[in-house]
Amino acid sequence: MKFLPYIFLLCCGLWSTISFADGDYIEYRGISSNNRVTLDPLRLSNKELRWLASKKNLVIAVHKSQTATLLHTDSQQRIRGINADYLNLLKRALNIKLTLREYADHQKAMDALEDGEVDIVLSHLVLRRLLMMTLLQLIL
Repeated sequence: MKFLPYIFLLCCGLWSTISFADGDYIEYRGISSNNRVTLDPLRLSNKELRWLASKKNLVIAVHKSQTATLLHTDSQQRIRGINADYLNLLKRALNIKLTLREYADHQKAMDALEDGEVDIVLSHLVLRRLLMMTLLQLIL
């Protein structure tokens, strides 16, 4: 799938109003960004377009150890920072809604990926297992 490298690169670096969900995570909606950067239009295959159309909402997991260093919340409870900018680029490039879920630790985020509860796990560490599981989840 040609757009997967874009998604992975945008997500490796990478938020909004807080709503508490039942279970082990906090869910974030709406990403705040001031960036004026644009991406070239993505050329997606029919299969990729069908997958995106069926999703309508891409669920992205992060874990607390990551959000403490890579993301921050402003006075209006919106997530800010370079990761919010990356997520806005992803949202605009794919024309899809994003939902962010914060998990207590990396393993809980990975468990959510394995269980199909999230589509992508963001991590500041490029782990082979993370890459393979994320790509497999997107393809399937």
